[in-house]
Amino acid sequence: MNQNQPPKVAKWLLRHFGSSPNIEAIVGDLDERYSQGRSYLWYWREALQAIVTGFCQEVSGHKVLAIRALLLGWLVKFAWQRLSFPMFFWAACNENPNSCGVLFDWHSHWFMPLLLASVTASVALCIMSVWLVSRTSGQHYRSMVLLYVLVEVLAVPAMIFAGPKHAIVVVLFPGGSSMLWAAPFTTYFYVGLSKLGYPFETVISLWFGCILMALTMLMAGRIFNAPEPASQGQVM
Repeated sequence: MNQNQPPKVAKWLLRHFGSSPNIEAIVGDLDERYSQGRSYLWYWREALQAIVTGFCQEVSGHKVLAIRALLLGWLVKFAWQRLSFPMFFWAACNENPNSCGVLFDWHSHWFMPLLLASVTASVALCIMSVWLVSRTSGQHYRSMVLLYVLVEVLAVPAMIFAGPKHAIVVVLFPGGSSMLWAAPFTTYFYVGLSKLGYPFETVISLWFGCILMALTMLMAGRIFNAPEPASQGQVM
């Protein structure tokens, strides 16, 4: 008999990232089999497999809900994109008409306050979009939020592979203006590292920006909350 406790981290990940409606039954089954002599690595493998399998089954079994969740999140982003860039441009020109032709003038005294205000608003809109996806997806909110976050994370390397100029757009354009939620988070790091004189600030900012974006979106989507009972009403 294996007297050790099951891996706590693997169990926590399974409980909070597992999308299956029977997640507690799965956890109980793994705990029982672990106590009967299964190995530490076996538990980790089964837990990760359960997370991936449950996610794929939930998304493939609720395609309409998955599409709706993505469209809802992107609708918020698109609306912010259409609003934020004209507002940013108008504010810049109103402050200094001579700078309208060079919108992103880092040396202008008005640029940094406007940029940080736009970036902060972008982060707030990002949080709101994930919250809406979570609240409108019923008991399937975990898989829908994970899908939304996964798409946003994968969009960053896709943009980078599209060309170096696209990578710069990810960093310099605030929030919805780049059509990536990673942009405002990346901008925070980029501005800070640039002020401190760190080398390779673009690459470092992209990495840390993506990590901060993912964590923020997961928290806004209630992924780190205690799992909810399976008795919630279904959303088809």
